[in-house]
Amino acid sequence: MGFVIHTLVSAVLLFVMSKIVGGIEVRGARPAIIGALVLGFVNWAIWTFLGPLLLPLMVITVGLIAFVVSAIALKLTAAVVRGFRIETFRAALLGALTLALMNLVVRLVTGI
Repeated sequence: MGFVIHTLVSAVLLFVMSKIVGGIEVRGARPAIIGALVLGFVNWAIWTFLGPLLLPLMVITVGLIAFVVSAIALKLTAAVVRGFRIETFRAALLGALTLALMNLVVRLVTGI
């Protein structure tokens, strides 16, 4: 049940992010839900396989490289999910920052 709730919350946050950040479009609930699932998988894959290699960059950039990696994950997700579009890398970077902030607020408020 936790996975379903987490996926639905992530889908809502993706949809809200698309309304806040120019250059990002999520065309409805289905692309948002599929996007949340794909983004979760892409993030898992990136951090599982590249995490150890990215650790020195995380230290050097005081964690800011995580936003770049998240932006790349968003762009990859948008590339494979129909109805989810990101025009520029700048939009993806702003989207990653917005998504991180919204996730922080949700976690602080709900504990999810």
